[in-house]
Amino acid sequence: MLHTYREDLLAQQARQERLATFGQLLGSIGHELRNPLGVIETSLYIIKNRVAADERSQKHVDRIGLQLSIANKIISDLLDMIRDRPLSKTQLGLAELLQDAASSVPPHGEVRIELEGLEGLPPVAGDQGQLRQVFINLITNAAQAAPASGHVWVKGGALDGFVRVAVEDDGPGVDEATRRRLFEPLITTKDKGIGLGLALVKRIVDRHEGSISYEPRDGGGARFVVRLPVARG
Repeated sequence: MLHTYREDLLAQQARQERLATFGQLLGSIGHELRNPLGVIETSLYIIKNRVAADERSQKHVDRIGLQLSIANKIISDLLDMIRDRPLSKTQLGLAELLQDAASSVPPHGEVRIELEGLEGLPPVAGDQGQLRQVFINLITNAAQAAPASGHVWVKGGALDGFVRVAVEDDGPGVDEATRRRLFEPLITTKDKGIGLGLALVKRIVDRHEGSISYEPRDGGGARFVVRLPVARG
C-alpha cells in the first residue's frame, strides 16, 4: 500500500514538473508569436483595401484572414492555460448561457444539437464569459466527434447542491488509453487538434470549484459531465 502511494506521489510530482516547464515554454512562445502575427494582420488590412475590386484576390485574402484568426485563437488558448484571469462572478442562469453556447457552435454537417432539462435549473455563481467558453468547447468537440448526420445532447439536472450538465454525442467515444490523460495539455484524438481545449475547460471548471469527468455513453459515444456548485443564498 505504501509502495503504491509512493509511486502515485512521484507520478504526480513528475506531472507537475512537466506542466510547469510546459507553462514556461507556452508563455515564451505565445508572446513571441504575437508580434509577427500583429504585423501580418496590419499588412493584411492594407492589402484587403487595395484588392477589393479583384474577387479572386479577395478570396485568398479572406482565407489568410481566417487562418490568422485561428492562429490568434490558438495563442490565446495557450496563454489562458498558464495565467489566472480574474473571475468576474455573477449569479447565472445556465439555461440561457447553454442556449447561447449551442447557437455559437459552427455547423458540422447535419449534426443536430438538442438541449434537454435546462429550464428550472438553479443558478450558479460564475464568470459568464469563461463558462460560456467551457460549453462552446465541449459542444464543438461533441459535434466534431459525431457522424455527419449525428446528434449532440446537452442535458441539465441538479443534485446535492450541484448543477450537472452533460454534453453527449453518438460518435466513436474515447479509447481507454486516452481517457487516463484526457484533460492534460497536448492530448487529443483529433487529426488537426493540438490538445488544449479540454485542458483549458478543466482549468476553468476547477477555478469555479466544480468538476468535469468523462463517461462512456450508453449505446456508444462520449459523455462529458460538468458539475458546478449552486449559487449560495
